[in-house]
Order: sequence, then structure tokens, then C-alpha cells
Amino acid sequence: MFKSFGITRYNGSTDRFDDIALDAFGNDKGVFVGDYFNRIYMGNDQLLFAAYGGFNGSDFNGKINQRICIPDYSSQDTYLTGITQNKNQNTFIATNGGLHIYLPKKDKIVVLNTTNGFPRNEIRLCTLEQQSFSNRNTQWFFYCRFE
Repeated sequence: MFKSFGITRYNGSTDRFDDIALDAFGNDKGVFVGDYFNRIYMGNDQLLFAAYGGFNGSDFNGKINQRICIPDYSSQDTYLTGITQNKNQNTFIATNGGLHIYLPKKDKIVVLNTTNGFPRNEIRLCTLEQQSFSNRNTQWFFYCRFE
């Protein structure tokens, strides 16, 4: 079973960080996708933790509420190097095999890479940014940083 090394929550009353794999958080050991998490995304209602092979979502109290194992889907790569999410809960994952987009309503991963016109498959970062304009229109911009 994976232990989830590195996912901790600050406890102000004890002035320390507690591992969310501890029994006090109520997370079954089988919910973690890996041991070593390398990217974190903070959304409006959850945190996403990317690991080699997948990602976990948790509420802000440390309770795991989502487990996505990339090998369970048709995927080009399981080395996650970036993670972000839009307001529809679609999760964008940067990998060495292109951009993976997890669509929760379809429980499916779509892969975009050089086949779809990307200049390279190796993506190191992906981010969504919201920008408001003077005409009160708001648009979302998606950025990828290629290796």
C-alpha cells in the first residue's frame, strides 16, 4: 500500500504538519495513487496532488475524495509534471507524453500531443489563467511550458 509521503496538513493547535495518511484523517491507505507527489494544485473546493502514475483530490481538511490512476486509462505517459483544473472540474495534466485532460463527466482521459499539432510532447507545466477585460468579458487562457 502507498503511504503518501509528503502530503501533510498544517495543524495550528499543535504548530506542526500532520501526514494525511494518519488514521485521524480517515483516509484508507488504498486511496493514494503513489508515494511521492511532485505537484499540487489548489482549486476552489479541493486540492489536487499529482504523483507518478496519477493524482489524488482532497478537501481542505485532508480527506481524500478522488483517486485517478493514469494507467487505468489509455495514456501516453504516467510521469506527471504539472496539474491544473478548470471550473468544470476537467483536470489538465502535463506529462512527457503530451497534455492529458481528465474529463470526469465521461470518466475519460483525452491526450493532446504532436499528433494534434503540439510542437513537442514533453510538457513541464500547464496552467489556466482567468483574465477580465474592460468590456466586462472574462476569458480563460491555457498555457503550456514545453521542455
